[in-house]
Amino acid sequence: MNYSTFISPSTGRDIKAVLFDTFGTVVDWRAGVAPEAKKFAARHGIRMESFDFVLADKWRAGYYASMAPIRSGDRGYVPLDQLHLENLKSALTDLGFPPTDFPDDDLQELNRAWESLRERPDSVEGLERLKTRYAVGPLSNTYTALLVNMARKADTIKSPAAMGCRYWARPVPSL
Repeated sequence: MNYSTFISPSTGRDIKAVLFDTFGTVVDWRAGVAPEAKKFAARHGIRMESFDFVLADKWRAGYYASMAPIRSGDRGYVPLDQLHLENLKSALTDLGFPPTDFPDDDLQELNRAWESLRERPDSVEGLERLKTRYAVGPLSNTYTALLVNMARKADTIKSPAAMGCRYWARPVPSL
């Protein structure tokens, strides 16, 4: 196979590593969160049509609004798992299910759904090809432990490095 050398436009140097976004790009958060929401609903007798996907969508929809005060500096750094839990409670409330009706351990367990996300099938081949030439790893606004936990369960995101926002102690605005 013939490979071209790729030069970074910003530095003029050969590219040696490729870092990639994770949520919504390489992994399918919706298909990962919805099954856990379905299990949660079954355990708690929630009978709402498509609860699993409705909750997953509403839960994720809260992400950008919850990040806005952090990005603007109005709120200090907050670990993503804390934001996910706050957004989960808000989504449940919006759907008419007060979070106080559920044991905290069950909410925490559902919140860990973000650690079990699987890669999109079309990501596998592309990342494997990149790995033959470059160091490859996720770069994300999430925390490194979540990336590592996801990598343990996924096929493609296994890499020698994972860069989460705790390296900077603040979210990276452009991610």
